[in-house]
Formats: sequence, C-alpha cells, structure tokens
Amino acid sequence: DYTVFYSFEKVTDESQKNRVNIVNNDVFDPVVGYQLRNVYADDKVADVLNGGMVNNTHIVLNSDKDIDSQKFRIKKANDYYFTFTNIYNNFNLDLLNKNDGNGSNIVTSAPDGSQTQQWAFVRYCDGSWVIRNVKTKRVIEVYNSNNSILAPLGQWDFSNAKNQRWFIEK
Repeated sequence: DYTVFYSFEKVTDESQKNRVNIVNNDVFDPVVGYQLRNVYADDKVADVLNGGMVNNTHIVLNSDKDIDSQKFRIKKANDYYFTFTNIYNNFNLDLLNKNDGNGSNIVTSAPDGSQTQQWAFVRYCDGSWVIRNVKTKRVIEVYNSNNSILAPLGQWDFSNAKNQRWFIEK
C-alpha cells in the first residue's frame, strides 16, 4: 500500500524563488551548478575542502562564495537516484573509503557508478530536502549540528534534525 501526499506552496519571498522543488525526475538541468545550503547553518553551503582535486577530498561547510567548488551538477544515475558531480573537480559525492557506517565522512571521488555515489531525495514542506545515500540509507548531515566554517559533512541515521536538511539552489 502507498500513500501519496501533495504539497502546494506559493513562493512570495524573492530569496526563496531559486530553490528547487522536484516535481519529476527530470527537473535538474544537467549543465547547471546547484549549491547545497544547510537548513541549520543557512548562511553556509557545502564546499570541497581547499579545492581538493584527489579522491576522498572532504566536503565541509563554507561561506557562500558562489565558486565552482561549491556547485554540483545533479544528474540521474537511473530512474530513481541521482549523482552529484562537483563542477570544480568533476568528482562525485561519495562516502570516505566507501565506508557504510554512521559517521562516515562525505567526500568527492572519481565517478565509478557505485551505490555510495548515488543519492535519493526526501522533501520537507519548507522546501528543504533530506539527501539519502542509496547503499547505506543514511543521510548527509553536518556533524554535531556544527555551523562553523570547515564543519565536516558526514552520513548518519535519519533523525529529523535541521542539520540533516538541505536547500538545493541554482
């Protein structure tokens, strides 16, 4: 059995109009770079640590500088899941050393088609998203609800906390 929920919202705040609302699987423009803005630390976005260009470069929070290391192309991996490819280093969001346990850091790694590089979305009524790893079923979060620059991103069991929710912005 399935239950379908519909949500309609009128966006009147100009700053909210660039946030993505997935209405179908083809909503993302594959050439546009999207930022991941954390709900808890809403003045910061996900960024590649020090502009790293090697496998297992950590993803951290940083001030929004509108630079390529803070932008990701979101593409369909298959009919249900997506990959996030960083515009700066052309690597995908992944789990450090493919580790599937709680606390594994989020990194960028060379695209390899693995399930640790595939992600699903769960929508919140405020327009934010939970980003869930396909292999582990855990979600991307900012550890310990840290809102400082260079706070690491990792995966953890879903807990409905604001540090696990993200706005996806053009």
